[in-house]
Amino acid sequence: RTARALAVAGGGVALLCRSGGGLPGSSGVRGVFGGILSGFLYSLHFLFGKVYLKRFSAITIYMYCLSVGALVMLPLVEFAPGKSWADWGAMLGLGVICTYAAYMNYCAGLRRLDAGKMAVLCNLEPVLATIMAMLIWNEMFSLTGWIGAAMVLGAIFLILLDNKE
Repeated sequence: RTARALAVAGGGVALLCRSGGGLPGSSGVRGVFGGILSGFLYSLHFLFGKVYLKRFSAITIYMYCLSVGALVMLPLVEFAPGKSWADWGAMLGLGVICTYAAYMNYCAGLRRLDAGKMAVLCNLEPVLATIMAMLIWNEMFSLTGWIGAAMVLGAIFLILLDNKE
């Protein structure tokens, strides 16, 4: 049932991504492909996480992962001069709270749940991001997007049913 739910959720996210947005050309093939590739690579995180969490602490794993990720992205970042201490504090807060703490909580969930079920549950993220884009930036999504969101919620419902049994 988990594989079926993961397939339904993946299809739902693809439809959600393809549904468009508020910007012209925002649902181009490259963007959708990049989003799906990103989601696929993110889903590998669940599988590798299960393996490595048995051997290393979450603190060690993310110390290396996030540091290497920051170094890989460094050449792509342009730093504007004149940042205030508040700016640097906000960036540090985003890095520590919104990234590091989020992944630490993710690891806590991964220790308790099956990796396949976690992969399905985390597909809720693009659905919530879509709703936030509608509420905050008045982005419009097509019927395809709503069908995709319903597919993700249906997949999560399948996982919840699986837990009841």
